Amino acid sequence: MKTKMIGIAMALIMIASIFAAFAPAATAGTGDKNEITVGTSNTVIIGQKLAFQGTDIGDSIVGKAPDTVEGVVIGSATDNFDSKLFTTPGTYYVDSDGDSFQDAGETTLSVAALTFTVSLKLQGDTVTSTTEGEILDIAVTTNIPDGAQADIKLTEPDGYTRKSDGAGDAIEDLELGVIDGFTLDTTDFDTGEFELYIKTDKAQADGLEASSNTVTFTIYKRDITLTASNEEPNVGQEIKFTVQGPPKEDIIILTDKPDVAVMVDGKEKVPDVDDADSLFREADGKYSQDGGATVKVFTTNENGAFTFVMKFDDDKKVNVEVQLEADEDTKDDIDIDVSERDVELIVDRTVILGKDIELEGTSSTGKEVDIFVEDVLFADNEDIDDGEFDFDIKTGDGAEITELRRTGSVKIEVIVDRVDEDGDRIDDQDLGDDEDTDASIVIRLVSGDLTAEQDDDVLTTEDEDYGISGKAAGADEVAVLVFGPKGGSQIMTNDDTFEEIAVDEDDDTFEEDEVFTTNTDTDTGTYTTVVVAKGDDGVFGKDIDDDLSDYYDGELGGKTADQILDILASDLWDAAGSDDLYAIMQFRVQSAWIMLDEIADVAEGEPLNVTGTTNRADDTSILVSIDGPSVLAGDVTEVEDGTFAVTIDTEGAAEGTYTITADDGDGNTDAATVRIGAAAPATPTPAPATPTPAPTATPVPTPAPTAAPTATPTPATPTPEEPGFEALFAIAGLLAIAFLVLRIRK
Repeated sequence: MKTKMIGIAMALIMIASIFAAFAPAATAGTGDKNEITVGTSNTVIIGQKLAFQGTDIGDSIVGKAPDTVEGVVIGSATDNFDSKLFTTPGTYYVDSDGDSFQDAGETTLSVAALTFTVSLKLQGDTVTSTTEGEILDIAVTTNIPDGAQADIKLTEPDGYTRKSDGAGDAIEDLELGVIDGFTLDTTDFDTGEFELYIKTDKAQADGLEASSNTVTFTIYKRDITLTASNEEPNVGQEIKFTVQGPPKEDIIILTDKPDVAVMVDGKEKVPDVDDADSLFREADGKYSQDGGATVKVFTTNENGAFTFVMKFDDDKKVNVEVQLEADEDTKDDIDIDVSERDVELIVDRTVILGKDIELEGTSSTGKEVDIFVEDVLFADNEDIDDGEFDFDIKTGDGAEITELRRTGSVKIEVIVDRVDEDGDRIDDQDLGDDEDTDASIVIRLVSGDLTAEQDDDVLTTEDEDYGISGKAAGADEVAVLVFGPKGGSQIMTNDDTFEEIAVDEDDDTFEEDEVFTTNTDTDTGTYTTVVVAKGDDGVFGKDIDDDLSDYYDGELGGKTADQILDILASDLWDAAGSDDLYAIMQFRVQSAWIMLDEIADVAEGEPLNVTGTTNRADDTSILVSIDGPSVLAGDVTEVEDGTFAVTIDTEGAAEGTYTITADDGDGNTDAATVRIGAAAPATPTPAPATPTPAPTATPVPTPAPTAAPTATPTPATPTPEEPGFEALFAIAGLLAIAFLVLRIRK
C-alpha cells in the first residue's frame, strides 16, 4: 500500500514539472519591493512596498519637509513597509539614533505622488481617432522606473481584450521604458471605439499597483464620409459640414451648383463637380479650374476630421461632394434641399394713429434686415440677433413718410441680407421692381378713442378729493377742465385754467386722484368735467397747437356754464376739420348729511342692528353710539356705497328707551330712539309622554324540519409509507461496517 502511495506522489510531481516547463518565463521587472539603501537618499513613489535594510529595521520614519509633516512620525521601518502611509509628498528620514533630528548618514526618503498618464500620437500629434492600418505611438508620462513591468490593456469595440497588436507584437509583460514609444499597429483592427490604458504588475513594479488614465479612440475604415448639420436648410442659412477620413490627407470640395453654394469660412470658391477633372494643382497649394479662380485644398486633421461651413443663395437642390486628392474614387456626397428663407413679421394689424408701429420679426437665416414702408427704405442694416429683430415705426404728427401721418393702410416689407447677384450689398433707398422681399404685412392706421370716468358722482363740502381716470388711445396727454353751475367763477382746476394729465404710452391710460379738493367754501350744485385730447392731426380744434391752459388764459372766467361748453365745442371738437377726442361728465357737490334708518325694538340679549345712509364718500368713518338706562358699547364703521351698518350687543341691558346717534366726525349727525325690553321668559319644555305600545300578535311557531341523521364515517386505516432512501442509506452503512470488520479479521 505504501508503495502505491509513493508512486502516486511521484506521478503528481512529474506532471507538475511538465506544466512548469511549459509555463512562460516572465520579463524581468523591478521586483516586488523598492529596496531602501541604508545611509543614502532613496526615491519613493507613494503606493510602493518598501524593504528597509540592516540597521534601519525597527527605527522610526520621521517627516522633514514640508512644514506640515516636520517631526511627524510616520511609522517604523520594516522589510515590507506600505508607502501609502505617506499621505503627503516630501522628504522623510529614518531616525536611527532616536533624537528626532536627521543626522549625517541617516537614510533619506524623497517621497513623490504617482504620475502616470498615457496618450496616443500620430506623427507627433495627439489623436483620438485614426483609420485602420495606421501606426500609433504610445506616449507614457510617469515617474515609475522604466524597468517596472506593466501591461498595455487594449479593449476592442466588442469588449474583447487584445494580447497583441496588428503586427503580432505582444502588449503584455513589458517594461515601462519599452511601452513609452511602443508602436501600436492597427492593421486588421475592427472599426469602432477602443479603450487603452497601462497597468503595472505589482510583483514586478516595487509592489506598486497602478493604472494610467484610459484613452478612448476610434478606428474608421480607410474611407471618407460627409455629413451635414441640416440637409433641408433655408436660403442663406449656414450649414456645418463634417468630413471624416484618413488623418492629415488633402481633400477637395465640389458642388453641382457653384453659382449657389458659398463657402462661408474664407469665402472660398466651390468648383463644379462636373468640372473636377479639369482641376490642377498649383505651387501655392491651391487648385485652378480651367485657368479661372483658384480653389483651396483642405487637409484633414490628425484625427481625420475636417469641418467647413457653407450657405446657399437660392432655393434649389444642391449636391455637395468631398473626395481625397490622392484618390478621386475615395469620395462621398450629400444632397441639400434648400427652401426659401423663413421670415415672419409679428405686429398689431391695427394701430392708432400717433402710436408707434412696434414691428417684431423672426428669420431662419441672415444677419441684417432692411425695412421698407410703401417701397421706401425706412431702416437698413438692422441686426438680427438669435434669429430675431425689432423696430419701432413712428406714426402721426412728425412721421417721416406721408402714409404714416394719416389714417389708412400702410404696407411694410423686409429683406434679409439685401445683396445683388454678386453678393454685394445693395444700398438703394427705394425697393427695386425686380427685388424679392422675404416678408410683407399691411397695417391699418385708425383714429384714436377717449373714455373717461370719475371716482364719485357725489361729493360733499367736507374736504373730499375729486379724481378721474380713463383711456386716450393715440394721445400723449389729456386736458381737463372742471367748472360749477355758475360757470367761469367756479372753475376748479389749475387756477381757473385746464390741467394736463399725461397718458401712459404703454397702455394708453391716464389717472389723477386729486383733480381738486372740496372744502367748506365750495359751492354746492352740479359741476361739469370736460376731458379733451388731440386727434390724428396732432392739434386741438383746427389749428390750436398751444396748451389749452395758455390758449384760454383768462378767457373763460366771466362765462356761464352753458357758454363755456359752447365755446369749447365750437373751438375744439365741433370745429371744421377737427378730430379732437373729448368726454363730458357731471357730478354734484352737496352739504354733508347723515341719516339713520328706522330701528326696530329688541328684547335684552338680542342683537340691535343699526343702518343708515349718507352722501359722504366711501371709507368715511361713522361713529354709532348708544345712551340709555345702561351703558352699552357703540361701534365705528365705514361708508360703503352711501350706506353704513353696525350691530350693538344688548346683553345685560336694562329695560327702557335708548338714543342711537350716528356722527361722521365733521359735525354731521342724526339720532333715533329704540326700546330695549325685558328678555322673553323661557318656555318650559314638556316631558315627553310615554306611548302605550300596541298589542303585538303572538306568532304561531313554524316547526323546524327534522334533519336527516348523518352517518358517522369509519376512520380510514392509514396506508403505510413505502420505504424510502433513508432505509437504503442505513443498509449501505451497515454493509460498509461489516466489510471493514471482515477486512480487519483477515
